[in-house]
Amino acid sequence: MGIELVLVRTRLRPQLFLPALIGFLAVGGLGAGCSSSSTSAPSPYCQTVNRLDSLDLFSDVSSSAIKSGLAEMLRLTRRAARVSPSSIKADAMAAVVAQEKFNGIFASHDWDFSTTNLDPAFTELSVAIETSGVYLRLEEYRARACAPAGTETA
Repeated sequence: MGIELVLVRTRLRPQLFLPALIGFLAVGGLGAGCSSSSTSAPSPYCQTVNRLDSLDLFSDVSSSAIKSGLAEMLRLTRRAARVSPSSIKADAMAAVVAQEKFNGIFASHDWDFSTTNLDPAFTELSVAIETSGVYLRLEEYRARACAPAGTETA
């Protein structure tokens, strides 16, 4: 997984980020629509999730880089929700809401990683069972439907 979003698997403080925030980049769920086992091109959903997975949001923790990176993450998260298969649409939309909240918390701290990371609202959202469940289901879908040919999981 790339950036865990919203879930976020970051090299800095993985325990506080959801695999979504910046894992999120794992927008996925249950169903079909992204299979890579055929010779056809990946679905728009899988293409978007792959772009999310490739984001490296916290390699530069300057406020301007975080603001730009999270704006791109939100843009891609919204796109993933728009083009998601119906079987994961609700989770994809929930990921958008979570990402909007994460971005709002960062904005309230002028996009400063250190102060945002200490905000109880950030920590609460990062560890919320509901948010974690959304990202887990999306990642399970991504792993099944969007994995490169030959690497699909059972």
